Amino acid sequence: MRGIAVLLFVLFFSAVFVHFSELGKSESESDPEDNKETTLEEEQDDKEQIPGDRAVIKEIYDGDTILVEFEETKETEVVRMLLIDTPETAGKYKGQNQSFGIEAKEYLRRLLLKDYVVVVERGEKERDKYDRLLAHVWFQEENINKHMVSQGFARVAYVEEPNTKYADSFIKAEKKAKKEELRIWSDDDLVKQWGGDAP
Repeated sequence: MRGIAVLLFVLFFSAVFVHFSELGKSESESDPEDNKETTLEEEQDDKEQIPGDRAVIKEIYDGDTILVEFEETKETEVVRMLLIDTPETAGKYKGQNQSFGIEAKEYLRRLLLKDYVVVVERGEKERDKYDRLLAHVWFQEENINKHMVSQGFARVAYVEEPNTKYADSFIKAEKKAKKEELRIWSDDDLVKQWGGDAP
């Protein structure tokens, strides 16, 4: 009897050991795949946060106007960047360049080099009176329109329905740039030319 009891005891614990071994093996094998799926889902979510069309930079006209070629359609468009205004270049202000106009253009040119790929998020109202495409330009998940404001190269302007998306964050960025007197906000004459008060 004692021999039978010992045998049953050994068989029971052998079965338990095999069960948990298989369970651990199953979980171990499934972990990498589960992690992979989560990562892919997270990457997809990141991409979905920025709506728009991929386009290639072709030319920088000034600090708020660029030329792009859309990857899918191969069509070229002049893009007027929404919610911002940079100083005039090419003598467009009473036959003269405004302060920081060239600097804003060159800064944007260094930021968005030719053939860089950006995401163009069209405005709800897509065209201005010059038939330029109104849009937000994204590069490496950053809104470049807002970036120009935060760096003091652009002011917030033309905040008009229905193209007011992101306006609050733009205004916040502008207030900070004004307070720090970055670039355009360091030039009292330029601010007055725009009909504003010097900071």
